Amino acid sequence: MTPLGRHLGRNHPRWRGADPETAERRVLDTLRLAKATYQDLPRYSLDALIKHTAPDLAAAPAQRHRATYDAYATAQLLITTGGHYDTYHHAA
Repeated sequence: MTPLGRHLGRNHPRWRGADPETAERRVLDTLRLAKATYQDLPRYSLDALIKHTAPDLAAAPAQRHRATYDAYATAQLLITTGGHYDTYHHAA
């Protein structure tokens, strides 16, 4: 299990992973994925990743630094960054 998976399991005891057969708690860490995909960036903040990848945020609710906007932007970054891999299994 990944360190993030252990952290979530310890701090959120009711959190369960996606694979009930193995009880493996799989987590897709978008920061780790961004660092592996865009290795030459000086920063990996949400703002820096938005600037670098330029995802379509026209339909984003609210404004930057609001939870719904940031969640929407992170989802768009996941889609954009994940597009560099054949499957999300390869990205993880």
